Amino acid sequence: MKILALDTSTTYGSVALSKEEKIIAEYTLNSNKTHSERLMPIIAQLLKSSELTINEIDAVAVSIGPGSFTGLRIALATAKGICYGQRIPLIPISTLMSLANNVSGGDGFICVLLEAGRKQFYGALYTPSLVELIPPGLFYLDELVKNIPEQAAKLVFVGPNIDKYKKKITSSARWRTDYQIAPPHLNYPRAASLIDITLKNNKKPVYDYQFMANLQPFYIRRSSAEEKLQN
Repeated sequence: MKILALDTSTTYGSVALSKEEKIIAEYTLNSNKTHSERLMPIIAQLLKSSELTINEIDAVAVSIGPGSFTGLRIALATAKGICYGQRIPLIPISTLMSLANNVSGGDGFICVLLEAGRKQFYGALYTPSLVELIPPGLFYLDELVKNIPEQAAKLVFVGPNIDKYKKKITSSARWRTDYQIAPPHLNYPRAASLIDITLKNNKKPVYDYQFMANLQPFYIRRSSAEEKLQN
């Protein structure tokens, strides 16, 4: 199965391709250009470099959120357009689980932190095998860390820009002795991780028009504009 994966949930834009259960291409860039400007050209370039056409793609995996409101909409709209046009399955995957997958496979529980603005974070806690212990939500950092159960004594923290919060994590996790910050190359969303999760699932995706039509980004909270309208 050939899978195209898209992640524009943060300032990083990432696109990956797989063929016969192997990642054959990945492009990730943190740029000032908007995702709407660069996403389609990157997809076209990766297909060309991989000697594939869009007609050969069997499914599209997309990071569904939480994350940047605009970024999530761009990736999902692009994924839907491709899937509708080619009549192929769309596979939505949590941004937080994708980040956790970057550091899975060890023996540490995984706490994902993604900046949400207003001194808050989108966060979640997973076991080493990606079983969800604290579901995705909106938290203050110390609130999330202090609610991590004692069974998760060994911890890995992962997420973009997480180095900025080392001191605060240390303060919030002062009762723990065994935790670490993921290395820089694993702290940003990667489209290849979406493919990896899809392949681990071992279920053949199916084309479902109604599912795609109803699918919306997983924002967790309302945008600033929506909150102003509500007030």
